Amino acid sequence: MCKYLIFSLIFMMAGAAHAQNRVLIDLSGPPLPKTEYIVLDLLLVECHYHLKFQPDSLNPEHILEEPMVLHIGQNVSSFLNYNRYLVSQELKELTSNADFNRVLNEGLATGRSTVFNPHIFKNYPEGKITTHDRVFMDSFEYEEPLYPFEWNLTGETAQWEGYTVQQAMTTYGGRKWLAWFAPEIPFSDGPYKFGGLPGLILRLYDTRGHYVFELTSLNPLELPGEIEVSASRRLRTTRARFWQAERKFREDAVNIVKEFLIETPADTPQRIERNMRRRNNPIELAAD
Repeated sequence: MCKYLIFSLIFMMAGAAHAQNRVLIDLSGPPLPKTEYIVLDLLLVECHYHLKFQPDSLNPEHILEEPMVLHIGQNVSSFLNYNRYLVSQELKELTSNADFNRVLNEGLATGRSTVFNPHIFKNYPEGKITTHDRVFMDSFEYEEPLYPFEWNLTGETAQWEGYTVQQAMTTYGGRKWLAWFAPEIPFSDGPYKFGGLPGLILRLYDTRGHYVFELTSLNPLELPGEIEVSASRRLRTTRARFWQAERKFREDAVNIVKEFLIETPADTPQRIERNMRRRNNPIELAAD
């Protein structure tokens, strides 16, 4: 399965539009191994957010938009890209390479490929935030304290989507953030790593307007689901070391992936380099 992920990651970095008609993986080989999942909590509420972000700090005209989902449980919450969540649910049921190929190519053809991919668990383990993320072929996992920032209430209030919301401000990852939260929704949670306020965060954005999260729906579940974490192997690290690895890859992506560039168009290295230059504006600009 690692071989298939290598090919798909390379093509996504080079530009998925050039690969939509290409079969990205070989259908030969043994059946795919089943990924095991560990249940962390009951899933009680599903909150959908719309993310708009500017991946290139020098190009304000290039804005990406992706759906995100916050799963709230009794004690644990999970925040990730909704397209990634849907694909993971499909992949859980697959047993053959042919099925894997179908899901992967359908995802590309229907625009379900993702750029913003961290998977964040709050209060897992207790009192911690655990982030799962990738740098090329390496999967990382790191912990930090739950809500590692201080909120300052500004005293500003407003009406937003039928809710009375209050404004709070904090700094994190080299950005200053503004959050609008609704005290009448009694969940001390929100998008990305943010939470810890007396109410659900409905709107969150940095003061440069490069990353904007907005709640689009809140759905209590009639029948509880499950908040799960895959038991896949990951490299345990620290937030600072992950940030350094991510920055190093952005600066030297072509050389890092050269050994994997097999039977690809001649201009693939140039496309990768060009696309990586356009992704110079990560959500965390510093490791604090």
